[in-house]
Amino acid sequence: MADRDWADALSAHMTNGSVMLDTCQVAVPTETERKDEFMATVHRAFTGGLMHKLHVARPYDEVAGILDKDHYDTIAGVTITPWGSGALRPTPASGLRPPTTPGPGYDRQAARANVRDNYEYLPTLINRTLPRALAHPGTVEGFYELRREGWLDWHLLVAIVNVTLNMRANSAGLLSQGKIAQQQQLAREPESDQSVPVPLSALTPTNLRSTMEVAVLAIGQRRWHLTPSTQTPNSAAFKDLLVARYGYAVDDVAHRDLLSEALTADGSLLPLIDG
Repeated sequence: MADRDWADALSAHMTNGSVMLDTCQVAVPTETERKDEFMATVHRAFTGGLMHKLHVARPYDEVAGILDKDHYDTIAGVTITPWGSGALRPTPASGLRPPTTPGPGYDRQAARANVRDNYEYLPTLINRTLPRALAHPGTVEGFYELRREGWLDWHLLVAIVNVTLNMRANSAGLLSQGKIAQQQQLAREPESDQSVPVPLSALTPTNLRSTMEVAVLAIGQRRWHLTPSTQTPNSAAFKDLLVARYGYAVDDVAHRDLLSEALTADGSLLPLIDG
């Protein structure tokens, strides 16, 4: 665009300070006097709210020649070391931080009652798998690894139950669509001598973590009627919500230690809650 036309072009796209087109691109004039006029127009545009749609440009050949080839060769050989380690977790301003007050529907007494039910009921569903797992030193060491990460005993039980039920459902051919009723019935049936044996290799920390990513969504839905806001759930963010506002990482009740006190001398499973 000719230099004499740039100011008119810019002004033509402004009506009472509002932008009528998606973007407005004009060439910067070369004469000092015209540059001053240009900057004054840009200032008015910014004042009128045009900043997010204004693009100031120079001819390509001129911009490309600002830095010479040696500069680009130097930059190409530079190795940039990332700052810190792990995923970046920016610190939000105080007004933008997520709340940590108890979430809607949360009641600590009810949450503890749910945890107590887990200790009383879940071991009965895995009455074959759980004693074998607790009697196997390598498997128990994996459970201790998860405990060091902050897992509570009821978290372990939920994950083991889910792994066991998935394997039983798969063996019975119940994982296809249209068999929800049969899946729900199986989920209420304790293991028996006829149940498919669950290999202890399925109870590794890696597999239990993966299982719990899905189970945590079910916990939020069942206990507090929480559902993810996206079609593809962010399990990590959902867990962070439960930890921050629903006592997920701290709510527990007195019980027999799952990893050191749950088996008798002959390998039988003891009740985790007395009385």
